[in-house]
Amino acid sequence: MKKYYKEIIIFILQLMVFYLLPPIMFNISKDAIVLTILFSPLLTFVLSIVLDIISKVKIKYIYPFAVAVLYVPSAFIIYNDSALIYAIFHFIASLLGFGIVKLFDCLVKSNNLLS
Repeated sequence: MKKYYKEIIIFILQLMVFYLLPPIMFNISKDAIVLTILFSPLLTFVLSIVLDIISKVKIKYIYPFAVAVLYVPSAFIIYNDSALIYAIFHFIASLLGFGIVKLFDCLVKSNNLLS
């Protein structure tokens, strides 16, 4: 369990983005829920970057799939079934986060960026 501590924290933060942020924003304003729908892929992108940087275990590579699966119940609970398309957006956002970190790692390791 201690081995996956960092990954569990990131997953909990992701769950908070999906299940706690929308009701809070909905209580603030009915229009704020649209901002939540738009910014949650951005937060997923940032969390995937953080996960890829801090985690060294192989389980982190299931994160994009887990994000998409974890979003589906929130689409039915909080939004409606028309929000299911955002599961794909979250999947793509998390893949892009991993991809940017990998690209940066490749550039740094080949010393193209630093020399």
